[in-house]
Amino acid sequence: MRPNPLRIALLRNALEAAVEALHHRRASDIPDDYVEDFVALDWLQWHGGSLRLTPAGDRVCDDLRAQASDAVTPRRALRHPLLAPA
Repeated sequence: MRPNPLRIALLRNALEAAVEALHHRRASDIPDDYVEDFVALDWLQWHGGSLRLTPAGDRVCDDLRAQASDAVTPRRALRHPLLAPA
């Protein structure tokens, strides 16, 4: 069953930490209910007894990174009158 939209937002925020745990071979650090939901959303998949990021999960991570890099850019900061160069 697909998680509700509020739960999906929570999972999106937790996905990068889960992927980092997988890279360090620490899948046991990811709560079981998160794993179940990540698999239900097709963001992670079981492969031979281990978890792997799916292409869909990779796109979610890419979206999160893009949002983070767009959050604050030097050009936006320079538009503020108090921060503009003299």
